[in-house]
Amino acid sequence: MSASRLREATTRTLYREQSSRRFEQLCRLTGLSNTALAQVLKEKLDRETLTRQTLSGWRSGDQPVPTEAFYAALELAGPDALSFMIREFEDDVAQHFARRANRTQDS
Repeated sequence: MSASRLREATTRTLYREQSSRRFEQLCRLTGLSNTALAQVLKEKLDRETLTRQTLSGWRSGDQPVPTEAFYAALELAGPDALSFMIREFEDDVAQHFARRANRTQDS
């Protein structure tokens, strides 16, 4: 395994995977292209720059999603997105506790 792949494997946590997956879903719900979304987020986050590459990194999990970007995407995605995210969070929590229970039983 190459050094970069090893570093990626060790820095990608379950939490990063979940947050990037949810961020990706929110980005899709906005209906904006990556270029348009990067521009809108740049303005909402009051950043001097926000490249499509950075946005792609957040969406793919290659880079951690900043909390402020997550909230901005949630706002841009509209009111239905909040209900969607609550259901998804409930599913994530249920899966987490099911995995934990399975590990406890296996011990």
